[in-house]
Amino acid sequence: MMNSLIRNIITLAAFLSLSVSTASATLVSAQSSANILNTTESAQISLFLDLEIGETASVLEGVFRLSGHGSIANTILTAGGPSWSNSFGNIVNDEILLSLTSNNIGGPSRQIAILDIQALSPGTYELIYDDLSFASFDTNVSPFFQDLPLTNVDGEVLARITVVPIPAAMILYMSALSGLAVLRRRYILGLVRVKSHEHGTVAAEISEVPS
Repeated sequence: MMNSLIRNIITLAAFLSLSVSTASATLVSAQSSANILNTTESAQISLFLDLEIGETASVLEGVFRLSGHGSIANTILTAGGPSWSNSFGNIVNDEILLSLTSNNIGGPSRQIAILDIQALSPGTYELIYDDLSFASFDTNVSPFFQDLPLTNVDGEVLARITVVPIPAAMILYMSALSGLAVLRRRYILGLVRVKSHEHGTVAAEISEVPS
């Protein structure tokens, strides 16, 4: 009887040890290739799932809001990264929706998406975290997965790009260069015409020499 009770306690302890997560908090981060853009310039934002040592993840469902999409800048989304076997991503209105799956794979950082940004007009473009996002890893006990606690907070700005107008001095400089190019072209055309006229005159003089 005593041996049976001890065996049951050991079995229960082993089950509980499998059920309790040993993973520490993780988060979603972003890196932008530029924080300030002139209109018509472009930049790239890379999104990552940052994991602590010993953490793994097999699922990421991400929701991110875009402020200024379509007005301040256009956005092209590439979902996933090299460590995800299945990746889906879409931009619906002003939201990015990501759905990524893989085997349990550790970090420290796993790329989850790349955003190619094309500036359109002056203003502020932001990538904002939504707390509907979650990550999880597979376990060998029911329900066979466990959520990773994400430390991001709803409304957290992950990346911000300020789009500014092309400076007036730069516009004048570009206009001056354009004007110089036109003047140079006209000068070259004028030289060609003079040379052509001179050759034509010499030819006419030669043809008029009596034989």
